[in-house]
Amino acid sequence: MKRALKKIIPAPLWKRLSMFRKRFMLEYRIDGRGERLDMSLRRLPPFEAMSVYERSHFRRYEFACQFVKKGDLCGDFACGTGYGTAMLADKGKGALGIDIDKRVVRDVRKRYADRANVAFRHQDLLDLSLREELDAVVSFETIEHFHEKDIPKLFANFSRALRPGGLFIFSTPYRQQADEKALEAGFHLTFGIDEAKICAWLEDAGFSNAEFFYQNYDTHKIERALDKKDFVVGKAFKKAGAHSATIQP
Repeated sequence: MKRALKKIIPAPLWKRLSMFRKRFMLEYRIDGRGERLDMSLRRLPPFEAMSVYERSHFRRYEFACQFVKKGDLCGDFACGTGYGTAMLADKGKGALGIDIDKRVVRDVRKRYADRANVAFRHQDLLDLSLREELDAVVSFETIEHFHEKDIPKLFANFSRALRPGGLFIFSTPYRQQADEKALEAGFHLTFGIDEAKICAWLEDAGFSNAEFFYQNYDTHKIERALDKKDFVVGKAFKKAGAHSATIQP
């Protein structure tokens, strides 16, 4: 992809885009599972300077931010390098980023040390300890990294972390096939995720009013209807009075 872009982008522009990447973005290897985008939110890099994967990831946080209210406390679960956590905090009252990678959590704590409304925690999402403390939970490209038998517990933990009526926004590859390439990569543990599976997990965890949107690598836009669907982006609310304590470890 990088070589192909370099061939069609004029050299002066490519040099400028490379400068922006070096100055404003840092990439980290997250638990050996791929890269995440980081950048200074005070001076956003041009969208064109991001990779195809970074563009889609960034657009998801933009999508989530439009539903965050001024006084909301947000959770960014599987937060990676935390740029999205900071985006959510800017729209709400504050945000807590949680990730399983100790090194990344250590580094992002230092990077955002001057942000009083942003905090980071090292924790396995299957051991999530929050109880009705958040108004919104965001978790992008997370579900597929868990075995399918553990996803009901994962959703129950997300629900338990939310106050009644709280918002849950998430994304996952849409109907990804367990082909040879995907299995060799070893990053994803659950395949074939579609609306039916998601609705069942949401209902069991005490969520309602589910809505589905879609995204692809061509435009990176998140729409209600797309011919080509690479990702499904879900939005649901915790039912009033729902207590997701029925899923046992």
